[in-house]
Amino acid sequence: MTKFNADATYESRPASRPITIRHLLTHTSGIGQTLDACLKQRIFDPLGMRDTFVVVPPDKAGRVVTVHAKVNGGLVERPNPAAPRSAIRGDGGLFSDARDYGFFMQMWLNGGRLGDARPAKESTIREMISNQIGRLVVETQAASGGVVSRPFPIGAGKDKFGFGFQFETNPAADRGFRSPGSYSWGGINNTHFWIDPQKQLAAVVLMQVLPYYDDRCLDVLRGFERLVYQQFR
Repeated sequence: MTKFNADATYESRPASRPITIRHLLTHTSGIGQTLDACLKQRIFDPLGMRDTFVVVPPDKAGRVVTVHAKVNGGLVERPNPAAPRSAIRGDGGLFSDARDYGFFMQMWLNGGRLGDARPAKESTIREMISNQIGRLVVETQAASGGVVSRPFPIGAGKDKFGFGFQFETNPAADRGFRSPGSYSWGGINNTHFWIDPQKQLAAVVLMQVLPYYDDRCLDVLRGFERLVYQQFR
């Protein structure tokens, strides 16, 4: 940026050198677009993800599922705000549905492409789902706040981590579950997905229940997984 005007417009010039981490940490990178706008332009729109938002449009607010939390052995519903929205951040908080997430996962199976859209290079996909922690393994994460999360994840003590994905590395993985090389992660309200390049499948299970890794929610996830892989026997 070279100049901000009173009418909220601005003037800019091409960068004279590449953006560095120092620029990002000091807010001097010159980036002129918000993260949500960037995601929409570069990922959501090209992939046809019409129901994925940071701020839910008023005409779609009624579709947002409420979260239920386990309290004293029962489920307590947490009503949605009139205008559901999340903070604009890079590590979560999006509102979406199974259809849209299916498009997103298909893009990963296709090496960064879906139809005519290519949001990511195939080399970028390979790097993101490769081991980035060397000889280390994913460790068990402690429970947090009782109602928020139980210890997680599945595969702790043996799995590896790439850029944003945990992936199955044990060649003796339990029969009836995801193949070695499958990569996955989850959201705090028990939204879980995995992508299995070996079997060329991807699956997502969307629940809205706390705590994360609740026993019954894991039963649903693993039960669904068994049913999926029964089709490959």
